[in-house]
Amino acid sequence: MKQIGFKNFRRFSNRHSIDFGNINLLVGGNNSGKSTVVKALLLITENLRLLMDNGSDFQIIRDEEGKQLPQEYHPEFNFAPNILHDALHIGTFERAINKDSDEDEIQLSVTYEDMFKVTLDIMKNESAELPTAPIRRILVEDLKNEFSINLKYSEQIVEFNFTKDFYEPDNLEMLFRHTSINMKDFRDLLSYPYSIEKINKIYDKLETLKELKKQEVNSSKGFSEEIQEDFDMIEKNILRIKDEFVLASNIDFSNGITIEEPFDKVKLPIPFLNGNLVRIGGFYRPYGFSEGDEQQNSLDNLHRYLYTKSFYFRRLGMILARCIQEPNTEYLYAHAVNQNTLYRINSQNDYMSNTIQEYFCSNIKKGDEEYKFIQKWMDAFNIASDFVITPIAGCEAYTVKIGEAKTKQNKWMNLAEKGMGSIQMMILLFKIATLIRKYRGTSHSRRTFMPIILIEEPEQNLHPSLQSKLADLFYEINRNYNIRFVVETHSEYLIRKAQVLVGKMECKTQEDIDEKNPFKVFYFPSQGVPYDMGMSTTGKFLNNFDEGFFDVAAKLNMEIIRRERNK
Repeated sequence: MKQIGFKNFRRFSNRHSIDFGNINLLVGGNNSGKSTVVKALLLITENLRLLMDNGSDFQIIRDEEGKQLPQEYHPEFNFAPNILHDALHIGTFERAINKDSDEDEIQLSVTYEDMFKVTLDIMKNESAELPTAPIRRILVEDLKNEFSINLKYSEQIVEFNFTKDFYEPDNLEMLFRHTSINMKDFRDLLSYPYSIEKINKIYDKLETLKELKKQEVNSSKGFSEEIQEDFDMIEKNILRIKDEFVLASNIDFSNGITIEEPFDKVKLPIPFLNGNLVRIGGFYRPYGFSEGDEQQNSLDNLHRYLYTKSFYFRRLGMILARCIQEPNTEYLYAHAVNQNTLYRINSQNDYMSNTIQEYFCSNIKKGDEEYKFIQKWMDAFNIASDFVITPIAGCEAYTVKIGEAKTKQNKWMNLAEKGMGSIQMMILLFKIATLIRKYRGTSHSRRTFMPIILIEEPEQNLHPSLQSKLADLFYEINRNYNIRFVVETHSEYLIRKAQVLVGKMECKTQEDIDEKNPFKVFYFPSQGVPYDMGMSTTGKFLNNFDEGFFDVAAKLNMEIIRRERNK
């Protein structure tokens, strides 16, 4: 997830977006909009998952005479999903929309890497008390291929927009995978962009290579059926791709192309796009490459063109589904800890107890990497050097004790006997260790997206010297495990330590620091929109805070100095 955007949401009336880094620190005064960004992120990611999970294809409905009836679908946006209820405190469209807006519509968007952008336009509900509101449209944009699918639910129409031949650059390479033909022999011809000339050369080279292979094979064994099938398969697909290029060359993309179709006709997977997106290509089968029909009009050619992209639609649906479903967004509450000695698993809203249970059920054992991680940071935050979680009555409850590793456990104390700051840090460490175990070793080749942890004021109840160590903690976790953070904070010490860590990278150029620096500090002014503070190679901010943040302590100190001098 790279970017979040919003319009008419909470305090932001105009359209605005925030480009996330790996460790994002949101700073500013109270009611400046920091929580708005977090709430927008939680709402759109959870609703997209709900839309995909609840998705279903059109069902054929007929009247009493057996005539098929038009099918409609009107998805809704949930402002109070159960899983996020305690974190959001929004509940309805009326509480979410900007109070000064003249429009009755909220727009939320999310961008995944540099691949896709998904935008939801949400309309006002007739009843102000309902937690849901109608979705007017969902716009899915393939940023690389400049192709978009605009699902207009208010009109029950899908709109395809494209400005160029959106062809996947690795399609030709994929033809050679899992075959006996060495792709290296064709490497110079498989580079993007493709052309009809390149495709003709590939085909000719295949024919030449096939003849050479036949001559090299021992005559007693002959040219194996498996090798013959590999050549036949690749040649067939090369000719198909060539036909697609010929078709695309007859289409004028210069002014952009739009095709509109009714939902009921296309039979799109509704309410959202998923792995069945290939049906878009399948719908255009009647328009595809029929013989003897030379008088097709331009629209039919466009339909035929979309039909050739069935592989693209299949891949688009699969990757988009992963973008939406895989990122695990964890929200850590500001006031989620208590000083109970027994943590009972009897309520989904007891965040602390559930976090302890999740950690225990992860089967992390003493000596494991995740266990050592907790021990290291327990020591760094002056909590203790070791811990033990004990289940009670078949895991219906748990106790947590901490102490020094070299002492007997009967000398250890309950976690509840420590201060609130130590308890809060232990819950944070348990949660992060659980995520490390869950995602450790996950293959990045399958486009797996690591979790994003949203934390509200982690500096609460911590001494200033320990607040600065939060920057070290986030930095190490991101560097070692690729877990990302969005942190609301008022801590000057956390911000300053982040600057120091950036300065220690000793980058030579601004381009170098922009590439290597995992920290992004966004300042939320009392008036206006948030902005990225930026950092130089030394860690110095490139932009300025408003009065009232970093300058307060310095001004108070100067006041004391002046009074001391005037004695």
